Amino acid sequence: MWQIRVYDNDLSCTTDAQFDAIMLPWTELFPHLLRSTGYYDQVNNNILNVDLGDSSQLKSMHARRMPSEVVPQSKTSGDCGVYALEYIEHLMLNRSLDNITDDSMRMFRDRWCVDLFYQNLTW
Repeated sequence: MWQIRVYDNDLSCTTDAQFDAIMLPWTELFPHLLRSTGYYDQVNNNILNVDLGDSSQLKSMHARRMPSEVVPQSKTSGDCGVYALEYIEHLMLNRSLDNITDDSMRMFRDRWCVDLFYQNLTW
């Protein structure tokens, strides 16, 4: 799909124009990072075709903010880091994002504190 999906728990913080400006460097940088890993050489035509010629032809990605129907929104400020950790964990484990809410932030904060203290970070 050649896109960066952004899971933003507070869509009201930035306008679409601000979002586009923030993401522009990332949409140009990520394709080069992916190409440098060598992992996608055989499975992604956006990268494979460039290996035959000039890397300036590497196609930029598209950045897309996931809608509020997909990403639960925060009503308060200050929990964006915990939201980000939980989104990452839930997406990696193929879990729904429905229970990531302001009401569950205290529990998630406490769990992360315990996990970090005991170095219990295996998935």
